[in-house]
Parts: sequence; C-alpha cells; structure tokens
Amino acid sequence: MDRLSDHRFVANYFRLYLHTAALNLLIRLRLELAEPMPEVAGEAEQKREENRRRREAPLGEGQPGTWRALLIKVACVVRASSRRVLVEVSGSWPHWHWYQLVSEHVLSRPAVAHVWTG
Repeated sequence: MDRLSDHRFVANYFRLYLHTAALNLLIRLRLELAEPMPEVAGEAEQKREENRRRREAPLGEGQPGTWRALLIKVACVVRASSRRVLVEVSGSWPHWHWYQLVSEHVLSRPAVAHVWTG
C-alpha cells in the first residue's frame, strides 16, 4: 500500500485491487508448478532439500520478485492479431525454459470463466 499516492479513494482502491489480483495469480501459479516436498529425516537434510529445490526450480518456491526477475521483466515484442497473440523473445534469453514451462502449464488448463458476485 505504500504506492497508493493518488488523492482519490477510488483510484487508490483500484490500484490496490490490481496488485492483489496479480499477487493471487502468482501465488496460484507458484503452487501449481511446485513439486511436492519429499519426506526427509532431520532438519539439516530438510534445509538442504529446500535449497536444492530453490536452485533447480526457482519458480515453485520463488517469491513474486523471483517471478518478476525471471519472467515478467522481459524485453520482447508482442504482436496481437485477430487470431492470436505472438510474443517474440530473443533467442539468447537465459530464462526461456521457465517461460516455456509456465506457458505450457497455463495452456494445458481449461479456460474457465469466473463470475464475480461480490
């Protein structure tokens, strides 16, 4: 809420609403992409396993800042037509495999329209 600098309540409310929706979307994607934590014995072994998971799959354990750095802040060209949206990313982008993983996961889910009643 520290970025709510508008003097109008409705503008601040809308900005907070958008930030909350974006954070909920990232949390939902993170939970769906995370692999289940294996059972390990001992606190030190559990800490090693958590660190390994963070190195190998940072999106499943990552904070919103990790998602922002790896996937959202990307230099690309977006071309929208009547049939599709084409995202052109540089071939030398180091995080392409994470983007592809998230895209395939989102595309494999059925499209569901939710009606907000609140």
